[in-house]
Amino acid sequence: MYQKGEFVFYAQAGVCRVADIGPLDGVPDARAVPYYTLEVVGEQGRVFVPVDTAAYLRPVLTYEEAQALLREIPALSVDLSGQSLRQWEDRYRAMVKSHSCRELARLLKTVQRRQTVLERRGRRLGGMDERYRKRAQRLLFTELAVALGITPEGAGALVGERLQPAGKGLQSGGTVVY
Repeated sequence: MYQKGEFVFYAQAGVCRVADIGPLDGVPDARAVPYYTLEVVGEQGRVFVPVDTAAYLRPVLTYEEAQALLREIPALSVDLSGQSLRQWEDRYRAMVKSHSCRELARLLKTVQRRQTVLERRGRRLGGMDERYRKRAQRLLFTELAVALGITPEGAGALVGERLQPAGKGLQSGGTVVY
């Protein structure tokens, strides 16, 4: 059970702070199930989640885990082998639904590499890629910001530095397929 004041990652909202734990006032429920009252970090509003929920809820990264992830980003492998837009969307959706910061970073790296390849061909990145990039950025940057005690913008800058390619084509330590 999480404690009041603790930060958690909730699948439907991203990083939240546990504001309260207890039954909801004014909700008739014979079981009087306790709920987490979650405040979404960086956004207005609250989310109410039963303590015994099957929904995805986990602690946010620790400082050490966040640092390790930042060190790992340059070596994350990216596969850009040809796929239909539907397959790309399914792939991105699976990365987001994994609720893994590593997969969110991989998604950002994939979109960045895909954008580079498309620009070389005189094409632009599509709206679907942009939507998933923005979602991944919001989720990843907020979690890293909470873990590292910095702003989401600062976390975005740290991730951005590590997403820069070391050279052309293949990345050292990872696989980039063009």
